Amino acid sequence: MLFDGEKITKKNMDAARRRMGMVFQSFGLFSHLDVMRNLTAGPVKLLEMPKKKRVSIMNELIIEAKLENLDAVQDFIRARIEGYPMKIQNQIGIAVDEIFSNIARYAYRPKTGGAAVRIVVDDNITIEFEDSGTAYDPLLADDPDITLSAEKRKVGGLGFFMVKNIMDSVEYRRKGNKNILTIKKKIDG
Repeated sequence: MLFDGEKITKKNMDAARRRMGMVFQSFGLFSHLDVMRNLTAGPVKLLEMPKKKRVSIMNELIIEAKLENLDAVQDFIRARIEGYPMKIQNQIGIAVDEIFSNIARYAYRPKTGGAAVRIVVDDNITIEFEDSGTAYDPLLADDPDITLSAEKRKVGGLGFFMVKNIMDSVEYRRKGNKNILTIKKKIDG
């Protein structure tokens, strides 16, 4: 298991525990606090962590890239874009589904590996997907010929074609052994 990029062992487990907030689902929640404040209450109080650092921690999800984790990824993103126009939420939901599903299906095939999903909400909603799987730039793939019927069209590529068309920006870069795909949606439309 990794925590903050560091492999957790018996030797460093206690030190890592002092740097993490943990909330059990069945008890220990402060009903007057939202999820972010419940999860960060320990580090904020004990480590006197500044608010900016607390927010950045809560905007990253590190998860195994498996299709059964798609709902957790969607919930993570939805919680951060709640209250924005439904059209934007739906477009982002489609994009997140497509991108994470592709990572889960193809990045580590036939094995599995980890993925990081990061989100920043300011004038835009920016979501970054990172994996250490096989190098692949989806922006280099040919777009499907949407003038053909579904029966005549080559299988694959339609989902990512939709992502490129509903997002305001889609960028890919390879950094070391990592694929990093960033999507951006303007909040004002």
